[in-house]
Amino acid sequence: MGDTHLSGVAIAGAPVVAGDFALSGGFGSTASVAVAPGSTDRKGRITVTSAGSGQGANPTVTLTPKEALDVAAVPFVARGDETGDDQLSVPATAKITAGTLVLKFVGTPVAAEAFTFDYVVL
Repeated sequence: MGDTHLSGVAIAGAPVVAGDFALSGGFGSTASVAVAPGSTDRKGRITVTSAGSGQGANPTVTLTPKEALDVAAVPFVARGDETGDDQLSVPATAKITAGTLVLKFVGTPVAAEAFTFDYVVL
């Protein structure tokens, strides 16, 4: 497991790949997710690209971690500001549900646009 530090707090986690994330249909029928190098199931950055048809309000990204997250864990998410990131004014929320991390895009994504999420679970 890799470690990183966030304001002096050690954050461990197992590396993740795109297959560890499930996208709800609201991102579009052929949406995809890309994982930034060094991302783990406790902290990282992903970029979701909306594609296809069927975009809908408040789509979610669900991360199934290598070890279930404790209900007492505190998740945080922020929209990234990568070059080319779209709809930056649309916020995101994070919660722990049944041991998984659920990130919600609080709005309706536009097809062919990319959305970056930075997340951490303490």
